[in-house]
Amino acid sequence: CTDTLKRYRAVRDHHVAFCARTGIETWEAFGKPQYEAYGNHRGKRAADRTLYTELTTLKGAINVLIDAGRLPASCRFRSKLAKPQGTDRYCFRPEEVRAMLAYCAATPGLEWL
Repeated sequence: CTDTLKRYRAVRDHHVAFCARTGIETWEAFGKPQYEAYGNHRGKRAADRTLYTELTTLKGAINVLIDAGRLPASCRFRSKLAKPQGTDRYCFRPEEVRAMLAYCAATPGLEWL
């Protein structure tokens, strides 16, 4: 459970900040227009995969709250998100890895790397 909390802490922090900034005080007030506004706001700063994770997490939270009877069914909305394809991660080339290893081996205190 602790790992789950850590994983989604940033999503929660961004959502809480957005809601505070826009005057949203309850989950019931966070409907589809606010969800889309949040996506537009975060989309300016977040990578596609990060935004996808945040939006699916928020949508999932709303659905869990509805299913638990904490929100009325009228709060449910549909929203299609395209899952980002590919990756924006950088993969080091073999020569770059060799250079890093050589640097660490030659630098006192970095041998362990």
